[in-house]
Amino acid sequence: MKLLFCPMCYDVIRLVEREWRKCDCELSGGQYNKDGMTATLGGYAKVLGISNTFFNELWMELDDEQRASYRERNNYGPGDCWWGEFKGDTQIFRVASAEGPRLRIKVKALDGRTNELKVIDIRAYTVDGQVLPIVTAPANPLPSFKGNKVPRWVRFINKAKMKRRKGNEDESHWICGNVGIVSGSAAWHRRLGESCRTGVTR
Repeated sequence: MKLLFCPMCYDVIRLVEREWRKCDCELSGGQYNKDGMTATLGGYAKVLGISNTFFNELWMELDDEQRASYRERNNYGPGDCWWGEFKGDTQIFRVASAEGPRLRIKVKALDGRTNELKVIDIRAYTVDGQVLPIVTAPANPLPSFKGNKVPRWVRFINKAKMKRRKGNEDESHWICGNVGIVSGSAAWHRRLGESCRTGVTR
């Protein structure tokens, strides 16, 4: 899993494959490439890697020796997270602009564990500080954090829920204003609004 860190605004965001994402100040941006393993970064962006196994509930059951053994077998760093773009890191493709989009890349599977990536984009870029037209990188056949698009019907339901929630908040503030209550959290106001609608007179 790759996180984008912006040293200008200290924002941290998760990279996804479906869209180019920018930080709060919009001076850093990034996106997973077509292969789902490598990523394109632009602007001031730095990348922070976290092993997907860290989020597995069984990972917490392992002792330090077992975790160290797993990291060694899979060529991970000594910890659960690390800064990317270290010497020899071929997973980060860097471009100048933070506006995106990701580089256009052709992916050729060499075997189940490795892909050959050929950059067909006209923009200038570097990989490990060099211009490499063809890069060999680990494959990721089952990305745990691919970030698929949310189905339209789910977005519709969530939007309706947000409208209803906002309506309840507005109504509860109106009710509280009428009875002279001006303090308290939004959740408390919502609860008061519900009690007013169920029997307390306005």
